[in-house]
Amino acid sequence: MSQGNTGKPEKPHHKFKVFVCYAKEDCEKASVLEHMLGEKGFGAYMSNSESYGNFIFDEIKDMIRLSICFIAVLTSDFLNSSLINQEIGYAQGKGLKVILIVNDNLEEIQSIKTKLTVIEFNENNFRQQCAVVVDKVIKMAEILDEPVDFEAFLDFYSRGMEKFGAHH
Repeated sequence: MSQGNTGKPEKPHHKFKVFVCYAKEDCEKASVLEHMLGEKGFGAYMSNSESYGNFIFDEIKDMIRLSICFIAVLTSDFLNSSLINQEIGYAQGKGLKVILIVNDNLEEIQSIKTKLTVIEFNENNFRQQCAVVVDKVIKMAEILDEPVDFEAFLDFYSRGMEKFGAHH
């Protein structure tokens, strides 16, 4: 273990994929995020708004379904895409956490639903905000990676049922 480590070994997250969508004009920003996710062991399905037409292809749906979360890099270029709402809606319908990394000069930020995680950025702090997003993805992966002790759960459940007088 390296010095400064919290005592918890870093888990490789290579088995987890994240879906990242962006406007083709934001390819450089998406690449920064992809690289930072990759450094932490996450694979990324990258999809720019020009890679398909006005409807979500089955291939894109499959990538979203196989991901642990959905991240959209939102700038004025991408808000004009007809697909962003479809993709976000599809991801939410599949139960994925949706993280929007949004340019802070967008007036439309106020209209974005509070149910979504919104991380604002500007040209000076984009990298730091990507690190915030990656940390959120790591926390989700750690929750998904925790082994479940079914025996302890069943014991807890059985005691709870007895306590409340429920009988089989």
